[in-house]
Amino acid sequence: MFFFFSKTLSFFLDPGNILLIALIVGCVLLWTRFQRFARWWLTLTVLFAMFLATVPAGRAMFNALENRFETAQPLPDQVEGSRGRLRGLAELRRWPR
Repeated sequence: MFFFFSKTLSFFLDPGNILLIALIVGCVLLWTRFQRFARWWLTLTVLFAMFLATVPAGRAMFNALENRFETAQPLPDQVEGSRGRLRGLAELRRWPR
């Protein structure tokens, strides 16, 4: 039940889907007696979509996430550790007993 609820909620909270639903509501309202309200609704929806398309709000949010943690340090060329020990065990097994 939780999986279905989370998928349904994530569909309705996606910004692209919110704009699509707003446009659909405006188009449906054009065919009712609320034509004047529908024109205002569609105008505001289109202006909001143009605002989101031109303002770099997404880039600012991604920069905040990308700069949250420091960059990874490069790994050394020679790594000492368990791999060398395991190779040594394999060589010991090759010796005749």
